[in-house]
Amino acid sequence: MIMKQIFVGSTQRSKLHALINKTILSTRIVLVTVFALLILIPVIFSGKIFKYGEGDLSNVVYVNTGYGTGSAILVGNNQLLTAAHVLEGMSLNDRCSIEFRDPKGEKDVVYAEAEILAVGKYFPEENPEEDYALLHVLYIDASEFAKPCTIGSGDIAPGEQVTIIGYPAGAYSFTQGAVSSVTGGLLGEHFNIKELYAVNADAWHGNSGGALFDSKGQLIGIVTLGGSFDGYDNGQTYALKVSKVKNVLKGKGFQL
Repeated sequence: MIMKQIFVGSTQRSKLHALINKTILSTRIVLVTVFALLILIPVIFSGKIFKYGEGDLSNVVYVNTGYGTGSAILVGNNQLLTAAHVLEGMSLNDRCSIEFRDPKGEKDVVYAEAEILAVGKYFPEENPEEDYALLHVLYIDASEFAKPCTIGSGDIAPGEQVTIIGYPAGAYSFTQGAVSSVTGGLLGEHFNIKELYAVNADAWHGNSGGALFDSKGQLIGIVTLGGSFDGYDNGQTYALKVSKVKNVLKGKGFQL
């Protein structure tokens, strides 16, 4: 009888414990579910899952190679254009850090890496027409964060309005001006360099590799030189024509 009472008592306690544990588990599941929904619902509706603000970060990105900093331009297919001298000290297939930023400063920075696919010459003073490079964004779909820019035909005349966007001293910069020359300006005259735009929009160290946009917002140049050049100043900024870069890269098997 004592054994039976102990046995029955143990069984009853086991059932009671199971019921309590089941109730606790169910409560925990409900609490976790509610907590998760409280966190995820605002995130889902803000567009931060699968899409980030529908691509409203700048398509001109900040570049940090570890040797220096500069700018680059998203042109589609996870490809970036920049100036070769921004990547000085690096080789093909090396990687650099890039940042997609919100010009308004309202959204978080998206950090990524990019690999060097093609590169011209690092020293623009030797040949500015070779100061180009092509990068490939790794691990993310860049178009989810920024809209790739449209490459323009380059059919532009002196006097037309242009915009330079880049990251001098690591800060987002937006400057406007007009085209001074479509055949290299003073550089074209003195060094027989024709594949450059000369513009009177300001640029500084860190703008290199950034974008020159026409009045339609189409990419027409990659910023490569500014200020004085072998004593020739005249307050001009020089940008390598994207049409030139596009043809060169096509010859190397890359399509923009």
